[in-house]
Amino acid sequence: MVKMNKRLYFLHIPKTGGINISTSVFLNKNISFFNTSNIKTLEDFYSSKYIYGHMGKTPIEKNPGIDVACLFRNPLERSVSHFIHTYNYSYSKIVENKNYINIKTIEDKLKYYLFEDSYFATVANFQSKSIFNIMKNEVFENMFKKPDNPEYEIITKTNILWYLLDQEFSFEDVKNIVDYFKIIGTTENYGSFFEKINNWFLDNYNEEIFTITNISSVLIDEELTEHTTLSLLNSLTEDEKEKFKNINELDFKLYDYIKNKNV
Repeated sequence: MVKMNKRLYFLHIPKTGGINISTSVFLNKNISFFNTSNIKTLEDFYSSKYIYGHMGKTPIEKNPGIDVACLFRNPLERSVSHFIHTYNYSYSKIVENKNYINIKTIEDKLKYYLFEDSYFATVANFQSKSIFNIMKNEVFENMFKKPDNPEYEIITKTNILWYLLDQEFSFEDVKNIVDYFKIIGTTENYGSFFEKINNWFLDNYNEEIFTITNISSVLIDEELTEHTTLSLLNSLTEDEKEKFKNINELDFKLYDYIKNKNV
């Protein structure tokens, strides 16, 4: 028997493979979905079978009892991949920031990104902040207004990621939220995580989703040299890796905790 009351929120932490998961869900035309780039109405938010986005714990607080899935990644690998993603887009702060323009090599730009950039320095422990923090009320309410609505307001991101409030929290606070999640995994075990997502839809809606090919991020510099997450990661010294770990201590502790949960 199909259980029609269950809903799944995929709390997407950028650069953990989440787009591949959600694209697979979206290809199933029988699964109604809501995400922050496909905004319709408040009713869609509360009725869709699948919610996806960088919304922190907002859907959890507004939908008590909703099932949650989340995929995590080694914090340094995730940040290096995020650097590549940011560098590849013309609207990014890296392209606009004159400090990056004056840095000669991609490897040195990465180090500036990881340790010096005033914007990205505010999102240390990025994964922990992504799951613990909640959207500002004015941002959530504004999502459901159309641009031609007199009350619509263009709300810009400031120093915090994805319009989330910057709240103080401890490891125990983050751990308690992770323990609530129905499905968790790491990118090293992407296949088993995807299988759990698929099984959730089979159990609750008799619907199956099919995986799509994962495409790795590549940065091509001005000399047409390709840089991958692995090659840039290998350009960092052990001291630099340790420095990053100290800055992101909470994320590494969370990542180890998730791995030890046998996911």
